[in-house]
Amino acid sequence: MDGVPRMPERRGPGAPATLRFGVLGPVRAWRGTELLATGSPQQRALLAALLLREGRTATAAELIDALWGEEPPHQALAAVRTYASRLRKALDPQILVSESGGYAVRGLGEGALDLAAAQELAAEADKARS
Repeated sequence: MDGVPRMPERRGPGAPATLRFGVLGPVRAWRGTELLATGSPQQRALLAALLLREGRTATAAELIDALWGEEPPHQALAAVRTYASRLRKALDPQILVSESGGYAVRGLGEGALDLAAAQELAAEADKARS
């Protein structure tokens, strides 16, 4: 097994490969079957924090708290901006958006996040068990 989640890719002919993300276990991102470089541990933590917000905007202060807790480095805001810029280049500029003094991950297709797929499967299992 190559570590790529086996979620169906829903795309038409000639469409770009879809992005998929894993947060159950190591934070990873794939474009089609290609594993993408998601950077340093802090950069991957930023990606995970944004993915777990399910499209809602996270303020810079919330992200700084998520990454460093009560003792952020002096240049924490600059670091968050740098990580976001690098992730935008690695993923897609339309996926990681800046708004209202924060960031959000938007425009993910159905089944793009392993956690969402796992939650859907758990709900189906509960329904089948009933």
